[in-house]
Amino acid sequence: MSESLHHAAFASKMADGRVACLLCPHNCILADQQYGICRVRCNINGEMMTASYGTIAAVHVDPVEKKPLADFMPGTETFSIGTLGCNFDCDWCQNDSLSRSDYRTQYRNMKAYSPREIVRAAQNNGCPSISYTYNEPAVFAEFVIDTAKLAHEQGLKNILVSNGFINLKAAEELFINIDAANFDVKAFTEEVYRQRIHGALSPVLECIRYFYSTGKHLELTMLIVPGVNDDPEEIRNFALWVKNELSPEVIVHFTAFHPAGRTLNVPRTRPDTLFAIRSCAEECGLKNIRLGNI
Repeated sequence: MSESLHHAAFASKMADGRVACLLCPHNCILADQQYGICRVRCNINGEMMTASYGTIAAVHVDPVEKKPLADFMPGTETFSIGTLGCNFDCDWCQNDSLSRSDYRTQYRNMKAYSPREIVRAAQNNGCPSISYTYNEPAVFAEFVIDTAKLAHEQGLKNILVSNGFINLKAAEELFINIDAANFDVKAFTEEVYRQRIHGALSPVLECIRYFYSTGKHLELTMLIVPGVNDDPEEIRNFALWVKNELSPEVIVHFTAFHPAGRTLNVPRTRPDTLFAIRSCAEECGLKNIRLGNI
């Protein structure tokens, strides 16, 4: 596997041979040969390395509306790529075949693609944009940065579909060549983020505020999991935050959950639940609500 590793950015060497990862708010401190929470960033002989640079595990040509983006290049297709790993561990992960997989086990010795190969593939498929999606793009940030820069040089747009759990210094570099993003807000309480996601809400909100401040196209998504984040008061708090901290015009997607991950015993989200959530968000002043997976 070592021949597939790539030098990683957003790290700091420590005097005792450990390496501090500065990419996301977990701020993992890694001893030699140790991997971070994301399963892809690691310390090899005192150097921060990444196993996810170009090692693409999923690639599809998707309608841009599937990201979901309701008002960015509508009617076009986007060349979508993802790797393995994630810096969250959501109980209800809808894509855990990627996020919880590991390059050291079932994906050993995968071929690594160059940014130029990805851009060429997007062009060959007639896609005017590339989407970094499926798993968390932050964990392959170096590849996103290099590919997005080259894509812009070739006249392509770049789309990020992210959980927003990124340190701001890393986000500033990651977002430079990103044209549109959809951030997935998992819930609107720190308790759910801590207990069910193994992360934190406040850095996500800080990241979203920063992306909004860049003036780029922003949409948000909340997957509604019954009994987890469907409380009307939580929805009101989220909607008011969007209205007051961003804009009432920001497009917000509320989408239906289906049993997955460690929540196979949780029922699908009822359509009437989503309709009630839409009404609640509109009453709070949001003007662009979309419902999905109904």
